[in-house]
Amino acid sequence: MSIYSVIFAGGSGTRLWPLSRKNSPKQMKPFLDNETLLQKTYNRVAGIVGKGNIYISTNINLKTSISDQIDCVNMILEPDKKDTAAAIGYVCVKLLKKNKDAIMTNIWSDHFIKDQKEYAKLFNTAEKFLESHQESVFMAGVKPTYPETGYGYIEVGDVKETCSGREIFNVKSFKEKPDSDTAKSYMSKPEYLWNPGMLFFRVDHMLNLYKKHMPKMHKGLMAIYNSLDSEKEDEITKKVFNSFEQTSIDYAILEKTKELYLTPVDLGWIDVGNWKAVYDILNDGEKNIVKNAKYIEVDSNNNLIFSQSNQLISTVGINDTIVIVSEDVIMLCSKERAQNIKELVQLLQSNPEMTQYL
Repeated sequence: MSIYSVIFAGGSGTRLWPLSRKNSPKQMKPFLDNETLLQKTYNRVAGIVGKGNIYISTNINLKTSISDQIDCVNMILEPDKKDTAAAIGYVCVKLLKKNKDAIMTNIWSDHFIKDQKEYAKLFNTAEKFLESHQESVFMAGVKPTYPETGYGYIEVGDVKETCSGREIFNVKSFKEKPDSDTAKSYMSKPEYLWNPGMLFFRVDHMLNLYKKHMPKMHKGLMAIYNSLDSEKEDEITKKVFNSFEQTSIDYAILEKTKELYLTPVDLGWIDVGNWKAVYDILNDGEKNIVKNAKYIEVDSNNNLIFSQSNQLISTVGINDTIVIVSEDVIMLCSKERAQNIKELVQLLQSNPEMTQYL
């Protein structure tokens, strides 16, 4: 068996506006250093599975931009944006055509992993577990380090067995993004872990789960499968894919699956989904985090200052604030309200005079 790592790189990254834009989303940007999030993800995974086993799943609008950044010949272009159930199902039929015994793991292009060695061990454990549990889905869970309300959580069940020196648990349930009090209560309960959305599975088994829980989508996926490498592949794929419902694989498949198992990991994982996450990754104990900016301050602490401009940025008595300066936008946000930046993008979308800033 072989593990194929599929990097999903078609997201829009609205919470990292104004640097993340519709045609140049966050995964294409160098938020942390000189490498973009996509480049970091690709290089990290290439060190584990090899470049030949990496696929990038994205939309047609980003094809050229991705090709400019990554020398990846394996690119899967989604005909439309339909959320993770359709996207992962489509990749499954493409991989099944290549290798009927393929194991797939979904990789999100905007995730940060600090511990590369531990990450590689996770792949090894997943592959060994799935060799003897082929009709299972294997996951990773991350121990919370603070009460995050922007992540989903997993409730861990009983220990099933030990594999490669790791305890493997049954997944008891999934928990939605909690409110502040609930997130704080999870911190004292070791059975609750962050859900980083890391899945490992045989693609033939995953398609059987689609057949069981999403029969209509499964029928469409099989139509696409039968058209692969034919003259009508593009026509059938576009027509069928566009008919799929827009839903996540979590709701449609995973929450209904019994043979779902998990191992806790400590990877130094962060979802680079908003500006507070960028601050947390870059935070090295300095008074303020400053990237690409000319900055002076008086009595200002715990701020993130990020600029694409040559303008001088100055603050007096400003604390716990995100200051982002792009070529055409200045954005200020309380660090604790970073999740709400998407509401600014929604306002722009509803105002025809401001869509140029999307």
